[in-house]
Amino acid sequence: MTETIPDQVQKQIDKMTEAFRNGLTGLYCWSNGVDMSHGPTAVEIEDRIRKWIQQIGQDTQSLILAGMDRNRRKGKQRCPTCEEEVYWKRYEPRNYITSLGEMRLERAYYHHGICCCGWVPLDKRLELGASELSPRVQE
Repeated sequence: MTETIPDQVQKQIDKMTEAFRNGLTGLYCWSNGVDMSHGPTAVEIEDRIRKWIQQIGQDTQSLILAGMDRNRRKGKQRCPTCEEEVYWKRYEPRNYITSLGEMRLERAYYHHGICCCGWVPLDKRLELGASELSPRVQE
């Protein structure tokens, strides 16, 4: 089954693909510059590639996590206490530290005034606890 990708997300993917191509071309040109007698060392090459790959990972992770929460933003969720359906209240920011670096998530927050119950469905779906550290970093 092929899932339809929203136009806005497809534009982000296209932009990221172009950035990847430009980054790879830039790395190649940098490492094979005109002055080969003073080119980069193996350590400099590895450090630059590691930094580049980390940025690609952070950008990709942000795209994926934002997409996972997109479907919940406008819908109702059942209150975990009384099962009554309520609409989302606001976006709740969260610092999130992964093996790829630190990022800031904006997640849909739900609150049921009658039960005084608040929750973030994406945190439960991702199995995130109270810690800012991802499960992989906690390992």
